[in-house]
Amino acid sequence: MIEGSGAFHGAGPSDLLRTEVYLKTLEKMGYHAIALGDDAFNFGTDFIQNQIKSLNIPFLSANVHRGEAKEILGRPYLIKELGPVKIGILALTAPPLNRDQIQAEGFRLEVSGPLAGIKEYLPAIKRETHLIVVLSDLSEKENRLLAFGFGDVQVILAARGNIPVENVNHAVIVSPGQKHLARLDLWVDHNGRLLRHDFKWIYLSMDILPDPEVEQFISQAYGAAVKDRAGQAEAKRKFSDQALEQDRDNGYVGAESCRSCHGTEYQAWKSTKHSQAFDTLRNLQRHFYPDCISCHTTGFGYPTGFQMGQTTGRLAGVECEVCHGPGRKHTVRPETSQLRRTVPASICLACHDKERTPGLEEQKELFFSRISHKALTR
Repeated sequence: MIEGSGAFHGAGPSDLLRTEVYLKTLEKMGYHAIALGDDAFNFGTDFIQNQIKSLNIPFLSANVHRGEAKEILGRPYLIKELGPVKIGILALTAPPLNRDQIQAEGFRLEVSGPLAGIKEYLPAIKRETHLIVVLSDLSEKENRLLAFGFGDVQVILAARGNIPVENVNHAVIVSPGQKHLARLDLWVDHNGRLLRHDFKWIYLSMDILPDPEVEQFISQAYGAAVKDRAGQAEAKRKFSDQALEQDRDNGYVGAESCRSCHGTEYQAWKSTKHSQAFDTLRNLQRHFYPDCISCHTTGFGYPTGFQMGQTTGRLAGVECEVCHGPGRKHTVRPETSQLRRTVPASICLACHDKERTPGLEEQKELFFSRISHKALTR
């Protein structure tokens, strides 16, 4: 079990907290290696050094060095025995765009050219193993050049790339994507020659029961996030360009306040997934992460909106006021001018972007029919 690069995504306080929980969970699951990508320095050099020291998982990179002596940070490669087959696993790190972040604190780090790293360690790996796997943080083009330039490499597990499986020279390049869990089965002969392979994604569903110890990790992280005002402040307020949201005399009142006058619309909303959006987030154990909360609740980041620490109740879900704007003024003076009566698509796209909801812009009518009050009350 291997974690490719991308585990250190982000740079804010909540990202740091999420990364700590994630790495601790990988250790608990018995992961065999973590590849250092260019994001490994997002939280500073002290953080990555502490993780390498404290976690019982090898951190791999053949081209990240530290200090004047240029010692390898972590380990350059790992050898695993699976029955009669010895597998060499080597990791290559792409140089970060911002080199200042790896020299700013603690000790100096240097990311050398990836090809220099593989040239240095490949001969030793060849002598000890049958099969060579490279964990690559490089570009799609660089991975192809790697496959052509180093014929002893049979498998490249790529952190970047749009083609899930590609055969190049004598190697197979697999790009599962940084947000996916995948399985790669390899068949080799007695000399370690790769005969065939089978790649597939593993989809996590609610049929897979939560692990009590991991739940405890997340519960602790949630408790810390509730107290972390700086982390909460980092979340971008949704619809900050809208007049209703920026009116300081306005505010959020909750869907129950809409119910007395708009009972039919309220019942239609209750039948949609929007009304259960926070429950979905909690089931996915993402309910402590501000960027997620801002799309699964109502008014997060505003004084009268959803507050970190809530688990149910008022504004815990995508309620009426996400689409129509905060309703305090409308409850005092129920005029349509106090609301967004027609909801522009830009409101939906603030959360349902191309990554989270592919195809929404091309299929607006289909998606809007799922939340239309008229369509749901026919």
